[in-house]
Amino acid sequence: MSTGTEAVGADPSVAEGTTPHPMEEAMATAANLHGALSQVLLGTPKAVTIAVVAVAPTETVAIVALVPMGACSLSFISTANATLQLRADPEMRGRVMALYAIAFLGSTPIGAPLMGALSDASSPRVALAVGALATLAASVYLVRRLRLRRPLVLSAPAGAVAPGRAA
Repeated sequence: MSTGTEAVGADPSVAEGTTPHPMEEAMATAANLHGALSQVLLGTPKAVTIAVVAVAPTETVAIVALVPMGACSLSFISTANATLQLRADPEMRGRVMALYAIAFLGSTPIGAPLMGALSDASSPRVALAVGALATLAASVYLVRRLRLRRPLVLSAPAGAVAPGRAA
């Protein structure tokens, strides 16, 4: 799992308020790209593990399946958090994270009663299956969206000289 690898490329000079080095910018860009891809790639295993819990034949199998489901959920959440922080402009980072927290925590009072009503009307298995399908649909949508984007091209700043070449 890559729960914190995006943070490796975080730019320490942002915290100090200095101008980042081009290599640090390249590392942060690579971490951003890795974060977006990780988010998409973590959505599918999360959907699969939710579905496994939904169709578990016994309570013991369901409890065992909850372990990888929890691991996928934590990886998904921490990757989303790191990706948002790396992609946000330093002066907007606090606002972006506040909106993320509102959206993340604010959706629970809406989604939880809906899933509870669905669970009461049918069964908890159906509610979990709906959650798995929603997660998988979001992952497929993001995969398609990322494929439509242009490839990331890192270029040297104007006037920079390639390593090993005379100026």
